[in-house]
Amino acid sequence: MNLSSLTSADLKRITALLARKEQLAASIQEIDEELASFGGTSKRAGRTPRASASASSQAEAGQIAGGRARRGQLKEVILTILKEAGRDGVSIQDISTKAGVKPLNVSAWLAATGKKLGTIEKAGRGVYRLKS
Repeated sequence: MNLSSLTSADLKRITALLARKEQLAASIQEIDEELASFGGTSKRAGRTPRASASASSQAEAGQIAGGRARRGQLKEVILTILKEAGRDGVSIQDISTKAGVKPLNVSAWLAATGKKLGTIEKAGRGVYRLKS
């Protein structure tokens, strides 16, 4: 398509198509937001979370499924594991294995977010527990 050969009719047609495209994109965004309210899809355009048989079994076991976790899910899983561990506490490696996440992620969470909660204390080198 040569820009110098465009007619005013072509420009009107292109303008109408672009306006229609914008309306459709807005409609799709509204639908995505409504679907996201059910928790079944991601808000990222055109993407839905991947589910697998192992993801459902991990979720039942309190583990975080592959990919990105929903906001606050790591906190729930770690606090549950710490509750189960009791007074003795649990190591970062054990938390990592039970939660299904990398040890570095657990360590970073405990050092940053866990510290802010004020309910978690260090029981030894690499071992954490809930304050009693």
